[in-house]
Amino acid sequence: MFEEIIRKAKEWRGKICTCSRCYSDKVALIFPPLGQKIMFISESPYKFPRDGCGTLGDFIDKDLYKEIEKIKGTSKSITSIPRNIFDFIYKTFKPLFSDEPKMEDIAKFLRTVYWTHIAKKSLKDLDKEECAKMCSEATFKELKEVHPELIVVASYIALGRIFGRGYVESLDKQRDKIRKKGELLTVGELIFEKREPLISRIRDLKDRNVAVFPNPSPRTRKWKKKAYVESKEEIKKVLEHIHLAL
Repeated sequence: MFEEIIRKAKEWRGKICTCSRCYSDKVALIFPPLGQKIMFISESPYKFPRDGCGTLGDFIDKDLYKEIEKIKGTSKSITSIPRNIFDFIYKTFKPLFSDEPKMEDIAKFLRTVYWTHIAKKSLKDLDKEECAKMCSEATFKELKEVHPELIVVASYIALGRIFGRGYVESLDKQRDKIRKKGELLTVGELIFEKREPLISRIRDLKDRNVAVFPNPSPRTRKWKKKAYVESKEEIKKVLEHIHLAL
């Protein structure tokens, strides 16, 4: 079921991970572009690789599938605070998953959503900003190749590297537009207008939509609360837009 995805991921990794200097000798967690219309950018593959989980196939089976399979029946409403990245994926892209998640659902998710990280390798015990900076070129290559209609961002570092914005101001801009017009932000509205180098890299995406979320890590409860509790109604509408786009 995943042979094509794994093969294409290996080829794609060779095209985008071309840094002459990398912050880690570990393998990067890369999924391939398969004509997806939605791009999901999270922070980094925190616990990959590790003993018993050293390949993309291992990750799909032992982490992505099994973690989402465990969520069934335990995850509350889509606007409840996600416990981790897998709970976030399950809630944010809920229409892709059946009540009893199956491997077929995981394949559907990967063929519908291009999932990447702003830092392609684990950031554990490293300088997150510096490491993500090294991966910036790869991320812009991904944006150009995928050319998504919707970008879902769940990392303050990604917001800074791609749009030149902080998490709080990005969330506030999203909340204000949802309240006033009931619409998602566009890339052109979110990107910091004085960051010309960034604008030039994604100019052809300026009319595409963006959805802003906090990093769903268990360690970011303060920032998750700001979105899922203080802006609950706005987040619900953002999620509805995403679900319609799936």
